[in-house]
Order: sequence, then C-alpha cells, then structure tokens
Amino acid sequence: MENRPYAETDLLVLLGEALAVGGSNAIEYQEARGQAKLATSDVLPIDCNRQERALFEQMGIVFHEPVDGLFVRVDLPEGWHKAPTHHAMWTDLVDNRGRKRAAIFYRAAFYDRSAHMNAVARLTYLTQPDGGYTDDYAAERLKPKECIVLDTATDGILWRVALPPEPPYNHATDGPEVRQSWLDYQDLRRGAEFHAECWLNQHFPDWRNPVAYWDAETLAGRDGGAMNTCPLCNNPYRLGYTGTVRGCDSCLGVTRDAEGYAWEPAETCHIYEDVATGKLTAVQRGDALPGEEPQL
Repeated sequence: MENRPYAETDLLVLLGEALAVGGSNAIEYQEARGQAKLATSDVLPIDCNRQERALFEQMGIVFHEPVDGLFVRVDLPEGWHKAPTHHAMWTDLVDNRGRKRAAIFYRAAFYDRSAHMNAVARLTYLTQPDGGYTDDYAAERLKPKECIVLDTATDGILWRVALPPEPPYNHATDGPEVRQSWLDYQDLRRGAEFHAECWLNQHFPDWRNPVAYWDAETLAGRDGGAMNTCPLCNNPYRLGYTGTVRGCDSCLGVTRDAEGYAWEPAETCHIYEDVATGKLTAVQRGDALPGEEPQL
C-alpha cells in the first residue's frame, strides 16, 4: 500500500476514467482497484473494529509498523491470504484450510478512505430462508424460514428449527392488524434465536470467542451428535430434520416431504393464512388419498 493516502498517479487515472465513463463509475473502478491492491499487499487495517489486536496475534499474525493512517504492515501465518469478495469494499482473510477468519472493509474512494477488520467466530446463529440465501430476493420473501446454528468453517448446520414464511408488511399502507401479525412473527423469530443462543451456551460456551474451536476439523459429534434427546426413546435427533420439539420422528410417526414439511399421522394438510388478504391456502400432504377432504 502507498504511504500517502492516495498517489498522484492514481488521481490522474481517476480523472481520466471520470472523463471517459462518468464520475460514479470512476469511483466504482477506484474501489475495485483498491480491493485488488489490498489483496496482494502485506498490510491489514489498524482499526480492529472494537476487537483487541491480541485476538489477531493469537491467530499467528505478526504486526509491524503502520504504513499510513489506515494500514499496518503484517506477517500472516503460512498459507494465509486475502481473498476479494464480490463486493469491492469487502475482502476475506482466509487461513491455510480455506476458512474465513476475518472480514476486512476498505473504502478506497479518495474522498472517504476508511478501513477496519473484525475477526470471525467459528460458530454463529442466524435466521435465513429455508435452504439459505439465493439471488432471488422476491422468492426468498415467500419461503419458510429457518433459525440455525452454523459452523462457518464447514457451512454445517448444528442446530435448526423451522419457521413459517414472514408475513408481508408495509408500514406506509398496512393497517394495525397486519402490523400486529408482523410484530408477532418478529417475536417468534427472536424466540427461536434465543433458543439457538441457549443451545450454543450449553454445548459451546466459548462460541463468541473468535479464536475458539478452530483447531477441530469438524464440530459435528462434539456432544455425541445429539442435537436433542428424544424423551420417548432417549435417542439423539436433529431438531427440524429428524424430530420435532416433542420427540424424534420415529417415535411420533412423523414423515417429511420433499418441501421439508413435517406431517404427524393424523394430518393431511397444513393451512397458511395470507395476513395481508386473509386468504387461506391449504398445503396437501403428499401421501393423502386422492379426493380426501382436509382435516381442518
């Protein structure tokens, strides 16, 4: 990285690009050049985003002298590197096993240069569309959701609970009943996330520590593979995958279809209400008899 905030030659390039493609596009090109330059440099941000530098030193990173007001020269552990993401302002710090260990932000625009980084814990929890995020935002809004405990090193799901689709809500046009339905859903989501946090506290008490648990190849089976224990047979099962909150699928006679819906023996359909219109939609059980009336 340059010791000066921005090199004269870079400003000349920016001026040429602004004349050729317009000012906003020229700034985007500048951001992309800054990302590429950061990825091949031997520096990291000085600002650790409220984390202690000692965390990064525990990873094996050696810090040297600053090169300017934003960056400090470093020696990374053998095999570690910086990998640009699809967003020009974000770069991943990746270890020798290909695992993301820190997120690096760098805004290279000459009028607002800034940089910081934060270490990534191996374990986290989040609520996402069932099956994960895609590029189809409109479709994701209609999908059921899931609250998961994620092993970021392997993308493995250690705990999961299924949630219904989030009801649509427009604060500018929708009335109090629709708003209340949306608020009720947020309470449901927060309740699921609270249980995810409780599960992490029980099984991985140091999960918030960005340097904890990285030595293990996998965390699956840390507690014998038991996400939950069935109160009927005392066997382990994965909540949301092979059991419900009442026990394992085998004991309860639950079957699961290709869409992920769980069906108890007496159920033939699930009913969902569109809170915006009041319309009811019936999802039929895949093995229900043709013409069988739903048991509402």
